[in-house]
Amino acid sequence: MWRELRKIGAAPVSTGVWTVPDTPHFSSAVQKVVELAAFGSGEILVLPTPGAGDHEADPLRYVFRAQRLDEWQEFSGDCAFFEVLDRLASLGKRVLLVRGNAERELVSLARGESIDIPDDVTPWAAGQRSPAHIALLAGLEHPVTIDIKDFGSVLFCHGTPRSDEEVVLVDSSLERWADVFSELPEQIRTVVCGHTHMPFIRLVDRRLVINPGSVGMPYG
Repeated sequence: MWRELRKIGAAPVSTGVWTVPDTPHFSSAVQKVVELAAFGSGEILVLPTPGAGDHEADPLRYVFRAQRLDEWQEFSGDCAFFEVLDRLASLGKRVLLVRGNAERELVSLARGESIDIPDDVTPWAAGQRSPAHIALLAGLEHPVTIDIKDFGSVLFCHGTPRSDEEVVLVDSSLERWADVFSELPEQIRTVVCGHTHMPFIRLVDRRLVINPGSVGMPYG
């Protein structure tokens, strides 16, 4: 959801609150975000704020400019992505790499496939990398299960065990979680997930679920 909001230029004004101009273009984009939230058993409330003058608009202009600066810093960080990848790969078995949707999309673009992505950074990055980098990313697995002392079999995934881009939240319903874990072997009692950039720890029908959030772009 936050990806879609950032894609259209929406500006975050506080935790869980975003602002966009009231135009047909933004209205259709916001509707798409509402539908995505509903699919993930979430809910979004859209509130119009008509009649704002310059005094009320100045803080929003500041937020938009600050967001553009944040995007530039994020872009600069993405430029160093493969240096980080090289460092992680050099650590061998001391590091567990799990494929996410961004890695999958980058590999697809590098191989000349046509896909729908929410930003311009990934196509640029796909054209900058060596065949060795692409081969490394293409070889990443999702999900990955390993045995950890005192935890038993622990499953690591990006979105959910069955998809690297499926969204579940800390407050998603138990019915939603049951569906997400419907194909999970009974012996797996701990799941580490990501994708939303929103950290949480919770129990789901006697399973421990951990989302560590995001190092570079935490949200929520």
